[in-house]
Amino acid sequence: MNRRSCLFAITLIACTGWTHLASPGVLAAASPEPPAEVQPATRFLPLFPLRMVAFPGELVFLHIFEPRYKQLITESAYNGISFGIVTIVPGGGSSIGTEMNLEDILRTDDSGNMDVALRGIRTFELQSFQRVVDGKLYSGGQVTFNSNDHRIEHETQETLVQLYNAMQDAAGRRKKIVAPYPDNLSFVIGHDVGLSQAEELQLLTMPVEHQRQLYLLQQLMRSQ
Repeated sequence: MNRRSCLFAITLIACTGWTHLASPGVLAAASPEPPAEVQPATRFLPLFPLRMVAFPGELVFLHIFEPRYKQLITESAYNGISFGIVTIVPGGGSSIGTEMNLEDILRTDDSGNMDVALRGIRTFELQSFQRVVDGKLYSGGQVTFNSNDHRIEHETQETLVQLYNAMQDAAGRRKKIVAPYPDNLSFVIGHDVGLSQAEELQLLTMPVEHQRQLYLLQQLMRSQ
């Protein structure tokens, strides 16, 4: 993502009717599954609903001007708290989101509006939603963090990289994937392969990297 292009925070509608997206069928290879990452128990997380999907590892740029999110970013800067981005979808919001850390406050104007850089950490499932947290201006909820299995299938990954680079060449883009490939490759290229918002959310639900890579490969093959 270009550092100059900021995604502008919006005045959000009341977030009701949070819907659960069913996890897709398992597409992972049949090889033995390594132990899943140990995740913390359900805990409270401040929430930042947006009309976007944020991936783990992704650097997200936002312009913050609403008082509730100024408060949230200020608390994050001073107390080091993380918070969650959940995606607003038609009829309400997704029940899956991404925990975010504040990486930097890039600029603050005279009105206290801020340009910020956030980094995605890990995905979570929203268990409950509180529209206004007691004593705060922002929303929050109880979340359970998802495991992330880094297992891949090398042939699938190589084919995915070849198709992705060919697509980038055809579009005249400079972004290419070269070895050694990054961890969570699927999240690195997830915004670049033409997925709809619903498809990006489906990618976010998949707990195995091979499963995500295979999903993206199928999307690229269909677009050929």
